[in-house]
Amino acid sequence: MFYFSHIVIGTALLLAALYLQTLKEIPAAKKFSVTFSWLLLLVAIVSVVLNQLGISNIPAVKWLVLSNQLPFLEFFLSIVLIIALSFASLKNHSVKVFGAIFVLMACTHFLFATEVLAIKLLANIGGTLAVVLCFRAYDKQESRIFSLYQYLGLLLLIAGLCLIKIAHLPEVGTGLVLLSIIVRQGMFPFNSAYTHFLEKAPFSLGFLFGILHVGTLGFLITELNTDNSMLAYGFAIGASITSLLASLMAFVQLKGRRSLSYLLLSQSGFIAFVWISTNARISTDLLLIWYSISIATLGFAAMLYSVEMRRGHLNLNSGSGNYAHTPKMALACLLLGFASVGFPLTLGFSAIEDLLEQSFLLFPVLSVLCVLALAINSINVLRLFFLLFTGQRKNTYEPDLTRGENMAAMFSIAVLFLGALIQY
Repeated sequence: MFYFSHIVIGTALLLAALYLQTLKEIPAAKKFSVTFSWLLLLVAIVSVVLNQLGISNIPAVKWLVLSNQLPFLEFFLSIVLIIALSFASLKNHSVKVFGAIFVLMACTHFLFATEVLAIKLLANIGGTLAVVLCFRAYDKQESRIFSLYQYLGLLLLIAGLCLIKIAHLPEVGTGLVLLSIIVRQGMFPFNSAYTHFLEKAPFSLGFLFGILHVGTLGFLITELNTDNSMLAYGFAIGASITSLLASLMAFVQLKGRRSLSYLLLSQSGFIAFVWISTNARISTDLLLIWYSISIATLGFAAMLYSVEMRRGHLNLNSGSGNYAHTPKMALACLLLGFASVGFPLTLGFSAIEDLLEQSFLLFPVLSVLCVLALAINSINVLRLFFLLFTGQRKNTYEPDLTRGENMAAMFSIAVLFLGALIQY
């Protein structure tokens, strides 16, 4: 079965990536990229409205609806693309970087466009190679270990799927596939290269890959034999330890970008833990957790990245800002930070609570570790806010969010808080 909407959007993104290469100036490339991403969001909104009104059942207009087995997926992918592109700085985002982002998103849509495992695997490989090659072109020296881990993870993934589908060795194949996720997602003990990538790569490319990667790897593999309790428990141990250790590392960092990298890794570990707790099966709660944590964490990181672009490298030794000077940025930072850790009345709050209750039945001790990680991340969000937006009375005339940045931030906040009012 193929899902026509994802094929069309993925093809459009590839054509847009090709067109970007004809643009020589970076400002023109960013303007085109942001405009194109808003158009994709408009298409997704129209589709959702038509579907909710029941118009999708009318044969004459059925083709207008982006129907899919995963609800609101196109809507979610459009939002994260808007956030990543709206906050991309012209200082370290070249035309090639914008093109690589579009290729990554196109491959993500192709992965969700079919249930044929071979095509899903090729799409995942294509998106990974686009990011790895772009990072190598950006900084060849800094990308070596990360590239090695990603290539190794791809080989393990291919070998595992071949053992499952061809050699009919599901337990061995599942073990290799889970190991590939651990390696590629930067879970403990392979976390150093992954956080280094998030810190050194262009912000939009690195963090967009980070928040998409954990979801696409999980949804790529929906036929895993996780009934083997040893494999599931081993993966759950790695995910929960990653979530807790990364949260602790994020809390003690004195550099803003590095703290953000560990925060994203901690959230990725938590998503991986709840994924294995549901026996690697897709559910509405799991989707809500992926959507909410990804939008909020990417938005929160974008706020701090904006501060970094205005002040230089963020030093977390003492307070260095004043929320009264940049009120839009400060408010968006606080709200998105709260949403990223599952604050009450946000989109992912009830889903996190439900899946944690479920995980307590399978992994009680490991679930406690994840709860501790979420608590530490909550404290760290407040720590980052107070260090970056309080402590300085003198007005340094720091610019607040631009019009485009403010639109992306406010729309994301509206989705995270108003989306919690919808019954799924």
